[in-house]
Amino acid sequence: MQVAKPEPSAPVSWPTFENGEDYYHYLKCQVLEEQREFLCKHLRHDRYFAYLRSQRVLDADMCEEIELPRKHAAQVNKFVDCLINQGGPHAFDHFIESLKKRGTEGEWFIIRQLVKGFEQVKASSKAVLLPPKDDDKDDEDAHPPPIPGSPGGPILPILSLTNDTETPPKYLHFNPNPTYFHDYNHQPPS
Repeated sequence: MQVAKPEPSAPVSWPTFENGEDYYHYLKCQVLEEQREFLCKHLRHDRYFAYLRSQRVLDADMCEEIELPRKHAAQVNKFVDCLINQGGPHAFDHFIESLKKRGTEGEWFIIRQLVKGFEQVKASSKAVLLPPKDDDKDDEDAHPPPIPGSPGGPILPILSLTNDTETPPKYLHFNPNPTYFHDYNHQPPS
């Protein structure tokens, strides 16, 4: 995740992002930070290790570090830290999915709280997602020429049959009898 840092002499500026993945990763990390106390009270984090390891959000070393002997709140704090700092851009999404798959019906309120928190953070965030850059490069691979006859492409040439100097094209008609095609321009022998 690349966050633009303000220059020391510049006025305070908000984080800016060039792509949506980094922008949403930033917002989801903010949600986890804001919901940390709530998660410490209500989350049984060890139930989700297997799923999060299968999705490569956590690894065995992280799980061991989280499970070191300490108070439950300290373990959940470490769990949230691992999601934020080492889980990657999709850690929040996989965490929500693990809550859906492994959580009990009584724990669905955690999902509702996190989703509600995400909507609030998204609405109040000062982070800026920059519009895509328009490169003025004439790169044939990035912008292939339009195909004739397609929308936005050149019009297909039409043969004019009104000019007497042109010979009309041969038209073949498909006969349901698969043994031959009938050529309408061919005159039968007299």
